[in-house]
Amino acid sequence: MHKWFVSDEFDGASKAAADFLAGHIEACIQQKGVCHVALPGGNTPAHCLSYLAGKKLSWEQINWYLGDERCYPQGILSAMM
Repeated sequence: MHKWFVSDEFDGASKAAADFLAGHIEACIQQKGVCHVALPGGNTPAHCLSYLAGKKLSWEQINWYLGDERCYPQGILSAMM
């Protein structure tokens, strides 16, 4: 069964989502030694991801993938890092 969380503010929801993702990333790394994350597109997740970027995670053990339906130029991901 899913747990639903409701926030009255966008910022609070973004922080809660970053905490949730960080917890799952850490658990995945502990269990498998690596974590794969598909990044959503659009502007909405950017705030959450900025909070996630401030977390102390084992970044070298996380693989990021663009999960957006739009096409990106070759090499854009390496330019973003």
